[in-house]
Amino acid sequence: MHVDDEKGNSGLTEYAVSLAAAQKSAGKPVFFLGRKNGYAAAEAARRGIPAAFYSPLPSGFPAALKAARDFAPDVINAHTGRAHTLSVLIAAALRRKPAVIRTRADASPLKLKPFSRLLWKRTGGFIAANSNILEQFREVHGNRLARALIHQGMEIPFSPAQEKPSGVFRTAMVARFAPVKGHKTALEALAIAARFRPEIAMIFAGEEKVLKTGQLKTWASRAGVLGRVSFHGLLPDVPAFMRGCHAGLVASLGSEAVSRVALEWMSQAVPLIASRTGCLPDLVIDGQTGLLVEPGDAQSLAKALIALCENKQLAEEMGGKARERFLAEYTAGLFEKKTWEFYNEVVKNAPA
Repeated sequence: MHVDDEKGNSGLTEYAVSLAAAQKSAGKPVFFLGRKNGYAAAEAARRGIPAAFYSPLPSGFPAALKAARDFAPDVINAHTGRAHTLSVLIAAALRRKPAVIRTRADASPLKLKPFSRLLWKRTGGFIAANSNILEQFREVHGNRLARALIHQGMEIPFSPAQEKPSGVFRTAMVARFAPVKGHKTALEALAIAARFRPEIAMIFAGEEKVLKTGQLKTWASRAGVLGRVSFHGLLPDVPAFMRGCHAGLVASLGSEAVSRVALEWMSQAVPLIASRTGCLPDLVIDGQTGLLVEPGDAQSLAKALIALCENKQLAEEMGGKARERFLAEYTAGLFEKKTWEFYNEVVKNAPA
């Protein structure tokens, strides 16, 4: 049983729901418990996963407990701090005690609070969505608890090959328009790179959020690259769009505990230029499947753009290796298999 009380869509929730969906596809018994009027359980239900909803605690506890009793889980996988608390309370109230596992796929710092010590004593295992989260966990908790590093995996259709434009080196960011995604740094890098390789062009695709298209156009104009940048909204076919690009770009300044878009670029055999933040250093092998740069470093980002533009064969080879890595490490089937194996390990080693 998965428990996620997130109100809105997030990388954390995408990790939880895509895992539950992969387990359902593999024929595993799975159930999703989420907060009423929240996104997580509603999205799980939309994907055909059995789900139930509860009101905010404490009034919502009886409904949550009833749903758990009806499903009778062997494992409760908690995906947020509040869900962790609820999961431990539910496990304590059930006659047949399930193992509680805490999965962490968000970028907030991991801290040990006084009350949380009791929660962790009643928790059987920990899953980290990237190596940075796992290292934080080791620093806070040591080696006391069973733990696993399990990256998100997903099924992404491989789009038919798209003919890339000649005379232009097309790069793109596919991300919501928000400061943390690094659009301004990307524009600054483009201004630097275009002095040496005027054929470099950049596309920004995504939904307007904190930033609006007008603000991005203003930044592009100030950087002198407005004519080299185009803007798209939400894409109707993300894989097909990506296959028409020479390189993908994730210029985030922080966050990226999980990164669906990075996996999408990899799955389409497109090399990725990515910031060293969150899960991205786990996904991108620097110099082999893409290039890593420091967050907010426009100079380094410009050098990476120039390097791939000057050697398109290298870019194509990196893209091929990126797809090979995706297929070897990040499919939905592997995501489900690794997680299910960890569940079994925790249940097997649980106190009688």
